[in-house]
Amino acid sequence: MTKFVKISLAAAVAVAGLNSVASAKPLEEAIKGVDATGYVTYQYNDQNDIASSSQSNIYKAGMVLTIPATDDIKVKLTGTVRGLTQDNGGDANPSTTLEHANFVYSGVNNLTVIAGKQALNTPWTQGSSNIDLTQSGTGVLAMYNAGFATIAAGHFVNNSIKNGNQAAGGTEAKVNITANDLTVAALIVPIAEVATAQVWYANIGKTSETSTLNQGGDALSASIETKIMDLAKLNVTHSELKAKDYASNKKQKLTKATLSGKAGPVGLTAAYVKTGKDGGLVAFDSDGSAGFKGFSADLNGAQDAKAWLLSAKMDIMSNLNLALTHISAEVDNTSITTDNQDITETYGQLTYQFAKNLSAYVRYGVYEVENNVGTKTTDRDRGRLQISYKF
Repeated sequence: MTKFVKISLAAAVAVAGLNSVASAKPLEEAIKGVDATGYVTYQYNDQNDIASSSQSNIYKAGMVLTIPATDDIKVKLTGTVRGLTQDNGGDANPSTTLEHANFVYSGVNNLTVIAGKQALNTPWTQGSSNIDLTQSGTGVLAMYNAGFATIAAGHFVNNSIKNGNQAAGGTEAKVNITANDLTVAALIVPIAEVATAQVWYANIGKTSETSTLNQGGDALSASIETKIMDLAKLNVTHSELKAKDYASNKKQKLTKATLSGKAGPVGLTAAYVKTGKDGGLVAFDSDGSAGFKGFSADLNGAQDAKAWLLSAKMDIMSNLNLALTHISAEVDNTSITTDNQDITETYGQLTYQFAKNLSAYVRYGVYEVENNVGTKTTDRDRGRLQISYKF
């Protein structure tokens, strides 16, 4: 049945597009070799705070088509439909997005070139998600495997990185740089099969349009991940963002160290995070790996903050996992208030794997923020149900 659905969807695309041009091939030839994958995800959120409460229903469905055009060129198309209903509003009209429309060239050994609209999978952005809004850009990206390292470089003349929520036309990012050119470069180096080092650099170009970073800026993210006796792994990441017209030209910094390991059915993670005294906005999107985010806790943008995370996961059964996470943070300043803040968050998650491609989880958490005079400014209970199917 799944195979039939894939072929039907691929055929529909072929009928609507490939088979409509004068030089089109017969349908059975047009869909030959087409790889079709996709997903359907539903998420329900409920939260209660000191003076308010809210609920939301979110769903997202996506279809990815990879079409061989020649022996060394493939066409990739990704279309998504996403709907968001908040509180007691009527059922939302879904928004349709073309997330990928590009050509992938692999005719030179160890070289891959992607030209067109594509996901921005960087430390500063979330380029792939089966439920969240994601960031994409139009341009060219080249990746070369030199043996000792993988080298990547790209330039994008358009992007979807816009702050504000979906209802306001944003993509939940922390900055608005849709009018800026974006240039990225990366070096990924494996070290003796026990560690991997990565260095990412991004240049945000100047623009005369409305933008958070009108005069541009530079971003850097460097990390190293190493194995510890095949029992655990340690990841240390340092990220910076320096904008020429943001935060009085002061450099934003965030450093985090994460130690994780697993023994039998139990997995443990401990992390420490520190942001710069002049600011900690280092990721364009808080879901980017350069930042630090829990369920509600978010230190991407917090000034002079320190945080500790402890997390434990246990396989109750082969298809049932229980996880518990606790975050404790101290923030001297944020973009919202100059008061010192103590932040605590604890949340648990139960994940059930119905089948290989079908899973669901239930999450519940408590999030509290207390100012320097002992008053709780946030006291939030938050719950979530998410179901996802992939094919």
